Amino acid sequence: MMRYLRVGAAGLALLSLACHASTAPDGVIRADGTMQGAGGCLRIVTTAHTYQPLSVPTAFQVEGLAVHFEARLRPTFNTCMAGDVVELLSITKRP
Repeated sequence: MMRYLRVGAAGLALLSLACHASTAPDGVIRADGTMQGAGGCLRIVTTAHTYQPLSVPTAFQVEGLAVHFEARLRPTFNTCMAGDVVELLSITKRP
């Protein structure tokens, strides 16, 4: 029984580390990424993470579009299971 508890605790600790993005002291994620989407599940993919924004302006809903964005994590139900759910604070196109 104790062995299962230790294994479970270790698993939860690893899961917790894997789910947290690297953020600035103000809690804002600032990164460059690429827009991707399939079946209506838009996501922003960076070199280190995948984010699922709650809302994306229409002009940025373009497959392969290079963007710079600022966002905050919003722990909520993720139907697409496409990454960490975020609220976009700003988004701009990159050259």
